[in-house]
Amino acid sequence: MVNNFFVGVYDRDIIEIFLKSMSLVKINCLFFVLVTQLTVIFWWRYNV
Repeated sequence: MVNNFFVGVYDRDIIEIFLKSMSLVKINCLFFVLVTQLTVIFWWRYNV
């Protein structure tokens, strides 16, 4: 019964949207990490 409910709620379109949003989140996290590292590097250079 629970499995049927989940299959009914999560059809393929919702799964595709979920996967796309997850990949966007990963890209945003990588971009954020890159920007933070660059900021730290520049800050370190200018303060030394």
